[in-house]
Amino acid sequence: MKKAIRSFVAVAVFAAGTATAQVSGNAVVKCSGEHATLYVSAYTSTADAGRPGAWYVAAHHPTDLTRVAFLTPLGWREPDRGGFVPYSEHRAGIPASLEVRACLPQAVHDDYGYATVDLSSCSYTSQHLAGYIVKAGYGVLTPAGEKLVSSRRERMEVARPLFEERGKWRTEYDDDEHLRESLVLKSLREEHRVADFLVVPTVHCPEGFH
Repeated sequence: MKKAIRSFVAVAVFAAGTATAQVSGNAVVKCSGEHATLYVSAYTSTADAGRPGAWYVAAHHPTDLTRVAFLTPLGWREPDRGGFVPYSEHRAGIPASLEVRACLPQAVHDDYGYATVDLSSCSYTSQHLAGYIVKAGYGVLTPAGEKLVSSRRERMEVARPLFEERGKWRTEYDDDEHLRESLVLKSLREEHRVADFLVVPTVHCPEGFH
């Protein structure tokens, strides 16, 4: 299935980047056989390593922030209705480093010459993505976030008998996963844990020419 890189308003926050980012690392595009391939190495701060959290890797157009895709272990994908797509989630503790390798998707032209990007494919060139910005970042459940989760759980358990008596207790009240995910994203967006890693260069892989 051909998927165009579509609108994603929230990526403007992810795309902001900052010189004071706590995340560090590097990225490069080079040939791997016949495919133009992205390699990313990223590292958390020492203080954040081991905390519950998630890694994120994305690429977006330099001026049109609605043109964005997130990388996952299964390949590139569009964001879901303005949501961030994690590369990996780590409830037991985020690893201090992330190593990523992924082929770049190819451009597909329709009968009118309009190009979209087929996220399920691999390209022999990065020319159509030259200038795109690759970003990496992570979010963690901070000590303050853990206190919020604990406080909410205490309040919910106190309120449970009354909710159940009135038939208003819902299954989503049984865990705090949604709050944890929100706090992880909050730390990514507000605490400088995302940075520019690469402006995609033009790379042609000779083995991919037919």
